[in-house]
Amino acid sequence: RRQRQMCIRDSLNVTLSSGQPGAGATYNIRGTTSPNGGSPLVLIDGVETYPDRINSNDIESITVLKDASSAAIYGARGAFGVILITTKSGKYNEKAEVSYNGYFSVSSPTTSTDYENRGYWSVYTVNKFWQADSGTNYVKYNDHDMQQLLARVNDRTEHPDRPWVVEEIRNGRKQWVYYGNYDWWDMLFQQRRPVQQHNISLSGGTKDIKYLVSGAYDRQEGIQRAHPDVYNKYNLRAKLDFRINRWATLSNNTSFFSSNYKSLGD
Repeated sequence: RRQRQMCIRDSLNVTLSSGQPGAGATYNIRGTTSPNGGSPLVLIDGVETYPDRINSNDIESITVLKDASSAAIYGARGAFGVILITTKSGKYNEKAEVSYNGYFSVSSPTTSTDYENRGYWSVYTVNKFWQADSGTNYVKYNDHDMQQLLARVNDRTEHPDRPWVVEEIRNGRKQWVYYGNYDWWDMLFQQRRPVQQHNISLSGGTKDIKYLVSGAYDRQEGIQRAHPDVYNKYNLRAKLDFRINRWATLSNNTSFFSSNYKSLGD
């Protein structure tokens, strides 16, 4: 029982709260931190940054420090835990090796989007609940309108004899009346969205030098259909270790990250 409570208290929770392409995750160690919130310190090769900015293919190991002793090492910034990420390196006395990996995939909604789109049943259902709550109709359609909707209830496309938009004189002025069965969700949003990632790396070493160079490209397409929102991510990393003598090594670790997200609206 005591061990089970410890596992719950010391757990690492990774939460994705948005389906927007490129949206990063939030991290939590040991559950609720403080009334003002708080997140763990994330260090990649000793440098503080965001985990979603790294090329996942470059990761060698991940270590989670969740004890109070982490605050003694990293100060107040490590009070909510520390996540240490170490990237790959080349190896001494190893022949040059070029590797590539990539994938194409398709993402889709995790919930059903097969909504009711027939005009008659949409209006009938909404007004039925609204009547029960307030005694009035939410959609101000009269009996004639309901008959027109019922006549079109099985029309998947607009029939020449039963137009989905009718112009009538109401209250002394012209007015458009909508009787359509458009599937607005499918018209606005995509059911399947392509995702692709490409990664290439060069690594190796000699007696005194080891090196690694890697690059990656990620592309995710969003849910918008007419003008898809697209996220592009670019990564580049170069690591070089030069053994000067038995007790001194000169090291360089350079990383580059760039991304852009294009979407309609704000």
